[in-house]
Amino acid sequence: ATTGMLSFSSPATPISNVGSYAINGGGLTANSGNYAFVQNPANATALIINPATLTYLANTTNRERGDVNPALSGTVTGFKLGQNVGTATTGALVFNSPATQSSAEGQYAVNGSGLAALNGNYTFAQAPANTTALTVTQPVNFTWTAGTGGAWETGSNWNKGFAPVNGAVVTIPDVGPAGPSATITYSSATTNVKTLTSFEG
Repeated sequence: ATTGMLSFSSPATPISNVGSYAINGGGLTANSGNYAFVQNPANATALIINPATLTYLANTTNRERGDVNPALSGTVTGFKLGQNVGTATTGALVFNSPATQSSAEGQYAVNGSGLAALNGNYTFAQAPANTTALTVTQPVNFTWTAGTGGAWETGSNWNKGFAPVNGAVVTIPDVGPAGPSATITYSSATTNVKTLTSFEG
């Protein structure tokens, strides 16, 4: 009833955006004109291009308990056809952690955000390793930050917000324009100081 070879094609290309595209048949000719060819209406949306996945991958880092989080960073992986953050997304890439200065020792997440995909061509996910990308370690390095004298035990006098713990390395800087001038009092508890550095020796 026909001659030729049945074929199907679509106008979609590798760089087509997410969406629905036609797949139309062709290649056949009816013998003696006995048939006319039409496309099934469903052909108009037969090819669906789904978004690819971009993954936020955080760089691992660590800090001591009582310190603020260091600058958090990472990359985005999963781009197609040589695209990158600049050509396929809008917004500003940022990484954040729920860990605060007072968070206990342990591992915390560092997650990426801030980007939106152009034309909806990508969705975003967090890399599994992001869940433990920040390690908070035991506090060791303490620095006296009070501009005048004060009690050793007062947390606000120290960079970490709490007084030194056992095994601490303590630095007491020059606190006066003419040299050391502050008196630091110590009245309770016990601190095993591993190293003490100060301008008074």
